[in-house]
Amino acid sequence: MHKTIDTGSSAALAVWPAAVAEEEQEHLAFEVMAPGMRAQSGTQRFVSAQGGTPEGDAGMYLPFQRQPGIGPESRTYRAGDPMRAVDWKSAAKGRGLQTKLYPQEEPAETVIVLDTAAEAYDGSWRLFDAAAAWASLAAEQAAAKGGAVRLMVTQQAAGSSSPNMDAAGGMLVKPSGDIAPLMDFLAEVSWTAGNPQTAKLLPDRLEHGLHNRSGVLLFTGDWRNGERLEQLAGSASAAGITVKIAAIGDQLIPSYAMRERQRMLEKLGLMLVWLPVPAAIAPLPQQPEGGV
Repeated sequence: MHKTIDTGSSAALAVWPAAVAEEEQEHLAFEVMAPGMRAQSGTQRFVSAQGGTPEGDAGMYLPFQRQPGIGPESRTYRAGDPMRAVDWKSAAKGRGLQTKLYPQEEPAETVIVLDTAAEAYDGSWRLFDAAAAWASLAAEQAAAKGGAVRLMVTQQAAGSSSPNMDAAGGMLVKPSGDIAPLMDFLAEVSWTAGNPQTAKLLPDRLEHGLHNRSGVLLFTGDWRNGERLEQLAGSASAAGITVKIAAIGDQLIPSYAMRERQRMLEKLGLMLVWLPVPAAIAPLPQQPEGGV
């Protein structure tokens, strides 16, 4: 098996949330909040791998809640938002375009998508294992806070199906449900060979089968493929789905190309953060030629 976690004494052949050390968890910029909770000003935990903090935006948090005695929450207008939801009164007062967020538009569940295209990780099991570990941590956090969690993969590898998969092509853990089968699947999931140029980042069943109250957290090693990411943005907009991307890699100080890609995605309405490979995930030991 390819999964290898360095526990200090022996290698555990499984990927669990414990693979991400507590001091590393601050990199998980997707704060998963319990239903009905809302981030308070100044307490945002969108801490990027570079140590920076993006501008606070209630629209980044899942889910939102209308506060008693005041109007609906709002966020900065994004291309593709319905015109009926635009706060025209606010715009007339010179506050710019804002989109109203009503309670019925709150995400009903957290959908975690793991990119399983081998080429998305440059053929590195280490990067793929890291993506699976971060995905398992996000799922655990979402479930612990009382939310429903759905796990999906971009492509299903032969032999990696699970009897717990539902008709929507994912594995759903209802609020307060047992998350163990989901964790077992993540520990065993394999990548699939193929061209990431044609491998969609939103599974077809997700794009067409879920309503617009689902928020998606996408874990991938593929941030360079502009065509694939633009397709993702278009699909997400058409489906009314909010997508946040976690790009897995060893380089934590963004290069010029990484910053440009981040800016491009922000213009398309997608949030991108960089996640490191957890220190506990080690490559398979190199065997000397000719045997031990």
